[in-house]
Amino acid sequence: DDLDSEVLRYDAGRVGSRRLTRYTNDGEGNDAWFQVYNSTAWLVNVGITGWGKRSEIRGFEVHDFQRRGIFVLFTVWLDAVTLNCRTSNAPHVEDPGDGYNENVFNKGTHWSGFFTYDHLMQHILTDWRISNCGGVARGLSPWVPDGPADTGNNALFTVPVNGFAPEIQLISSGFQYDWDTVGGEGFLRDSIFFAASGNQEIYSMLYMSNWEDADGSMTGSQGRTVIGPERAGKWWHLDYRPGKCEVRSKWKFPQRLCRKDDRRLASMFTVVMPQKNTQGSAVFQMIYTDGENERKTRQGSMTHFGLTGDGSVSACTPPDPCDETTSRSWDPDLTGPFNHARYGGWYLWFDLGTPAELTIQRVQMEDGAVLLQAMTLPPGTVVEDVRVWAESKKREYVFTLASSLEEVRAAEKGDLYWFDAQTKTLYWRVVSGFVESDSTFDWIDRKRWGREAFTRANLSVQDIMSKNEFQLHIDIDCVRDENAANAFCLDKPVFAVPPMGCPEGEVMLSIDECGLPCELENNCQVCKKDKHLFDFAIEADDNGNENKMTVSKCNKKGKKMQEGGTQEKWFSEQRGDFDYKVSFQEEMLQIHCFGLGTRWNLL
Repeated sequence: DDLDSEVLRYDAGRVGSRRLTRYTNDGEGNDAWFQVYNSTAWLVNVGITGWGKRSEIRGFEVHDFQRRGIFVLFTVWLDAVTLNCRTSNAPHVEDPGDGYNENVFNKGTHWSGFFTYDHLMQHILTDWRISNCGGVARGLSPWVPDGPADTGNNALFTVPVNGFAPEIQLISSGFQYDWDTVGGEGFLRDSIFFAASGNQEIYSMLYMSNWEDADGSMTGSQGRTVIGPERAGKWWHLDYRPGKCEVRSKWKFPQRLCRKDDRRLASMFTVVMPQKNTQGSAVFQMIYTDGENERKTRQGSMTHFGLTGDGSVSACTPPDPCDETTSRSWDPDLTGPFNHARYGGWYLWFDLGTPAELTIQRVQMEDGAVLLQAMTLPPGTVVEDVRVWAESKKREYVFTLASSLEEVRAAEKGDLYWFDAQTKTLYWRVVSGFVESDSTFDWIDRKRWGREAFTRANLSVQDIMSKNEFQLHIDIDCVRDENAANAFCLDKPVFAVPPMGCPEGEVMLSIDECGLPCELENNCQVCKKDKHLFDFAIEADDNGNENKMTVSKCNKKGKKMQEGGTQEKWFSEQRGDFDYKVSFQEEMLQIHCFGLGTRWNLL
């Protein structure tokens, strides 16, 4: 403060124990955004980075960076970004020194354009322009003849797989590539497009990392696309119909890309009680006493309803790929895709048996969505042994036993559960709920409690509710297993994934839909895209006379179900140069084509 002083004082940006560089405020104690607008960086180790809790970076350009173009944490909007990995000047730039971070500028195996963190991120990426980031820019073989081989674990986009489990934290739109400088559209499928960094023996990020490509532009896909690890098996295989999903197998970290359609993404903690403060289960250290890593130790698995699954402890172990069942560790995060309004659900399995006390907390999901979960209880369990209840700020609300699974799906507040006494399967909903001071229960008032979604440019990442705001407790009255820290029931359940529950004649088409078997082979006769109740095909003879009409009855999805019909139905529409009207009269289907003066009677 003293301009005449010769003493240089360093201000660490702290008020008490809080760093203003991380917890930015407006000078009056109110939260404020750290904003970087219209800036350019070049010949730097990292273009832009930061550990701030909330940032807006807009109009940022980075050229000729050394290690990472962009590496930021927590809640960040990255808008109008120009990522120009290597300009034509790069080969002429000498390394500044001999140290590890001084001699790698021109090593094409060393750098990543965008590097994200493992968890607690909320990143929205919009309107990026990417150039000079392909194999030629890296100087690597096979893109450059006689260039060095790519032995690194970096790519344009790199995600860590050696940390905590991820939530739903990445969404993007408006990406554009300079195809001439990245190697053409094939760049989107090259190995150097997407990679994983770190030890690949950890379950969580390897099986549950995710990215939503909101308009398909980041990956060159058709429409809104969900990206999830191919190694997770069926967990991120949202739809089994042709053309709905694809695997980018050449990527260093292969991913499955699926059309999102009406599905949602959610994340939460599932904690076998007791708990370590607000973290994972304290049970792990009671059972594993030789210094085992909870993120490398399998706790159980998750499987979508309708699949057969695999209850064995060897179903899949990182880095091996999974199949219908995906293994998970003692890391409490559970992240995945869903839309269980009609069909589907997540089946949870615990290798040591049914947890006597299980809580679901730190929920991240859209309000009103239907997320159904289930687990199998011990053979002798009766419904009186089950208690499902919610907790907010130490207030309790007991969920109600439903008479059917359909009631659970349809519950407006998600506060019902159902116990199938025959299969010993317990079903419940995960909700972002809240117990009010008057003991009523509903979806949380996000504005009131400061839990509104992070939204920019019409894209959103949902906020995560705290343990104090919502916990769903599932308590099972059972004899406990002393050899499992008294945290699990002594009698062990049977691994049995619930069926999809498709109507007769239909099969599982996706994680949340049933339909005709022919849809899996893409050989159904499909009605016109207008999806009227009837489809009309008019054929002409060799003389051009329109003398044949085929009429098919269609279901609501536009699939041909049968020829003709017996009920009375009228339908009018303009087609071409003539009008036609259809009527059912007893067993006769009549088509009147007024412009042609013709009538067809079809039995």
